[in-house]
Amino acid sequence: MKDYILNRIHAIREDNVIDLEVERYRRGYMKKILKSQKNLFPHLYVEIDISVLENRYPLKSGSDNEELFEDLSSTGLVHPIIVSYIGNRISTGHRRVHWAERNGYTHISGYKLRNAEDWIPVFNSTMKLD
Repeated sequence: MKDYILNRIHAIREDNVIDLEVERYRRGYMKKILKSQKNLFPHLYVEIDISVLENRYPLKSGSDNEELFEDLSSTGLVHPIIVSYIGNRISTGHRRVHWAERNGYTHISGYKLRNAEDWIPVFNSTMKLD
């Protein structure tokens, strides 16, 4: 495995392209994962690198951010975020991603949808208060 990584690093340097995963491996990068308490769809579950998530919205001031952030600090992540089947676009969980990043997490639990049909059952499961 080490030879494979070193060969890949060499090839990438020749092309003058930075491969984020290889660069992190080279630097001794360690994952810090914000894991959800619930995982109702194991076939869709991923621990996704926060840096690859797309369509990140700026955090709006006010609203109920502080309440959510206090809840995350005390209770943790209950449900995974939802990541679209189109790229790595965040469907739900923008504020949870902001909180995770602010608290030093590199990865977060998510459901990576395979298609549009996955959306309704996954989204509805995250709305249950049980």
